[in-house]
Amino acid sequence: MDVTTFDNLDGWARAQWATAALGDRRRTRRAVQVGAALAADPPASLPSQTARWGELKAAYHLLNEPDVTHAALSTPHWRQTRAAARGAEPGLFIQDTTELDYSTHRHTRDLGPIGDGRGHGRLALLGLLAIVAVRLLQVRMLARQAPGTPALSSVPPDLVAVVAASLHVAPATLSVRHFWRGVAQLGGFIGRAGDGEPGWQTLWAGWWRLQERVWGYHLAQAP
Repeated sequence: MDVTTFDNLDGWARAQWATAALGDRRRTRRAVQVGAALAADPPASLPSQTARWGELKAAYHLLNEPDVTHAALSTPHWRQTRAAARGAEPGLFIQDTTELDYSTHRHTRDLGPIGDGRGHGRLALLGLLAIVAVRLLQVRMLARQAPGTPALSSVPPDLVAVVAASLHVAPATLSVRHFWRGVAQLGGFIGRAGDGEPGWQTLWAGWWRLQERVWGYHLAQAP
């Protein structure tokens, strides 16, 4: 199953664990349910992620089963990764040592050495993605807990200015929730009445498109 969006958490969870060999089909179905619940709110505790006491007990029983091991739960994902690697499209497998080379970007500053030390532009990709993920989680939490908070109070002003321009509003009037949804719209989120809140894939795509526009914004401001 090709799951292209985290808006459908149930479909994503089925793709990850529906074929997991856990010794009993009921355990496999429960693994799919628990996985979707965890993905819906990753930073929360298991009691918070499960809606009822019965579901929490079922999750504990599942995780306590001898057949429910890390390898058993991971095997379907490993198979999918190998299948994707054999596909026609190139794939990027990010590791701790994956780096971005900005040697040809002479105006980019404050990056470390690369290669033999004479090259310019070392940027650890895994660390960069981790920072981006934390920033997105922080903005999402604020958008949920205090949606009316002015975006300028918690988001860098250049990011606010670019999103505000895409929404045709003044930066000072942009709330953190509107900023959040504006980022998602850059990633393809339509925002119709029945669409609910944006998913992680559109937010991630929107965030990178926002960075591209911010770079252009800074270039336009340069003397």
